[in-house]
Amino acid sequence: TMAGMTDDPVSSPGSGGDRLSLMEDGYRVKVVVKPPISCKDNQPPSAIGELRAEKYPSERDAHQSVRLHFRAASDDFGIVRYEVRTSTEAITDDASFTAATPAKQATIQAAELLVPTDAKPGEMIEVDVGGLIASTHYTIAVRAMDGCTRTGALKTAEFTTPARVFATVTPCIVATAAFG
Repeated sequence: TMAGMTDDPVSSPGSGGDRLSLMEDGYRVKVVVKPPISCKDNQPPSAIGELRAEKYPSERDAHQSVRLHFRAASDDFGIVRYEVRTSTEAITDDASFTAATPAKQATIQAAELLVPTDAKPGEMIEVDVGGLIASTHYTIAVRAMDGCTRTGALKTAEFTTPARVFATVTPCIVATAAFG
C-alpha cells in the first residue's frame, strides 16, 4: 500500500480518486509546456517534399497497407519526428489532421509508425503504413516536427486500398490435409 493515500476528498483533498476530480477551470489534468530559451528564435520545419502513396508490394497485404515516399524536411534545430495520419475524410488543416488516425506500422502488431529522422533534407524516405481497410479511399497526411515541437506544413496524398485477394488451394492438398 501507499502510505498516506486515501479516498477522502474532505480531509485529504487531492489524494486517491480525488486526483482526477474536475477542477474549477474545467480540466481534470492540465499540462503546460514551456520551451527552453534555446527555442526562442526557432523557425518551423519546412514541409516535406514529393509525398506519394503507392500500392503495397505484397499482394497478400496490399488491401491493408500502403507504401509512402516523401523527401525529408529541413529545420534549423533538426527534425525529431514525422507525424503521419490517415483518414477516410479530407485532411485540410491542423484540426482535421489531429482528428485523423495516427498511422500504424505494416506489421501484425500494427504498432505506431516511427519514421526515421536521420535522412538529410531532400533525401527520399520510404515507409510502409498498415492497419487500413480494403477497398477504402484514404487521405494520408505527413508533417515534420522539430526539437522545439514546432511543426511544418501538412502534405497530403490520396490512396484507395485494393480489394482483398484470397488465395486458393488445390483440392488434392485439402484432401491430403483432411485425410492424412
